[in-house]
Amino acid sequence: MKKLTIVLTFAALPFLLVWAGFVLTAFNFNPHDVFNQGAFWGLSCMYWLLYVCLIPVIVEALDECFDKPTK
Repeated sequence: MKKLTIVLTFAALPFLLVWAGFVLTAFNFNPHDVFNQGAFWGLSCMYWLLYVCLIPVIVEALDECFDKPTK
């Protein structure tokens, strides 16, 4: 379950970063405007394309991390 949570968190990272920026800038911009802009969706699609290409490497690294016996 931890692996799935990590994978889904990284998949949702563009949305999480917008909301984190909204909170950390003390609500100085409107997230609705950001989500309606083409730049957000263009960058998000590029991120997800790269993410889909790297997902096997990420899952393999998580397998090594979680399956490794502790000393």
